[in-house]
Amino acid sequence: MEEALKQLESLGFEKIVVPAEESGCEFDFEYYTYDIESIGLITNSNDFWEQEGVVVNLFDYEYISWKIPEDIDQVKSLIDILESALNKNNEKNNM
Repeated sequence: MEEALKQLESLGFEKIVVPAEESGCEFDFEYYTYDIESIGLITNSNDFWEQEGVVVNLFDYEYISWKIPEDIDQVKSLIDILESALNKNNEKNNM
């Protein structure tokens, strides 16, 4: 699991910690996110990591998911493709 989290952090995923007081849960929990403009990637929360492993989902599309570390190359490729497309579009709009 530690390897998976390190890989996500190396891609630029941000760790989000939600305190128990804020969530209303009995304990703090954490998850990771990566935002590409209005497109979000989000992991399951740490209370599921032992049972399910670390899983990245396309935000609001739970059925589109990648298990980490097994699918880290696919997640990296997705980020690269989306950022490249957005950069090309932004360059076009700035001409």
